[in-house]
Amino acid sequence: MPNIMSTRNLSQPVPENFWDYMTPDQYDATRVMRDHGWNIHFIRREEGQEPTVVLKHESTGYLIHMLADGSWSDMPEIAIRD
Repeated sequence: MPNIMSTRNLSQPVPENFWDYMTPDQYDATRVMRDHGWNIHFIRREEGQEPTVVLKHESTGYLIHMLADGSWSDMPEIAIRD
C-alpha cells in the first residue's frame, strides 16, 4: 500500500488534464461559474472512488462541491486538509 502522504505530495491539486476527471455536466457548469468568481480549487482523486471537484470563490473564499450532474453542495461531507 503506498504512503498516502507521499502520494498526496506528488499530485497537483488541479491536474493539467482536469477535464478528464469531470463529467460533461461538471465541466459545463464550471465554465459558467468561472464567470461569477468561482475557480477549481482541487480535484480529489482517491483510488476506487469518483473524483471530487471542489470550487472556491475568489473573493469570499467559500468552498462548494460540484456534483456529477453539475449542481453543487455546501460540502458538509468533505474534510479539507491543511
